[in-house]
Amino acid sequence: MTAAGIRLAVLVGQGPDAAHTLPRPQLIVPAAVSLPAPLPAELLGRRPLAG
Repeated sequence: MTAAGIRLAVLVGQGPDAAHTLPRPQLIVPAAVSLPAPLPAELLGRRPLAG
């Protein structure tokens, strides 16, 4: 049992023994994101910087 597993078990309302029975999370791959063709310049100006 790891500390993280025990914390997760507590968060879902179970005891520390349930930490090893919790299923591993599955990555949800989002569908293709489509953007409208005419994007306003003000929208592009507010985008977060990468990195």
